[in-house]
Amino acid sequence: MANLFGGEGGFGFRASGQGEALVSVYGAVDYIDLQPQELVTIDTGHVVAYDLAIQFRMRRAVEGRSVQSVKSGEGWVFDFSGPGRVLLQSRNPEAFQQWVAATVPGRTPREGIGGIAGGLFGG
Repeated sequence: MANLFGGEGGFGFRASGQGEALVSVYGAVDYIDLQPQELVTIDTGHVVAYDLAIQFRMRRAVEGRSVQSVKSGEGWVFDFSGPGRVLLQSRNPEAFQQWVAATVPGRTPREGIGGIAGGLFGG
């Protein structure tokens, strides 16, 4: 829930069955195959997907309470423990949004991707 409402815009989606699934990401897709009991910590903005059987927890990267961290979503990470595969995106969506906002005249990062896209396509 912290990822969904904390600024990263994350959500869970389960896919099963035969066939292919199309997933849109920012940048390149990479993956980590974790061995049993192997641990990795990944910023929430870079996680695309993971095996359903993998163990994980979401936590603040920095201990202690920070109202700004909770409001902005900054500072949240996933701790994954193998075995299992984690898919990552090479770019953080928030950083991409800020870059696009800086390149579009008259737009600010606070307007979000929807406002920027509308400006790019005359909307």
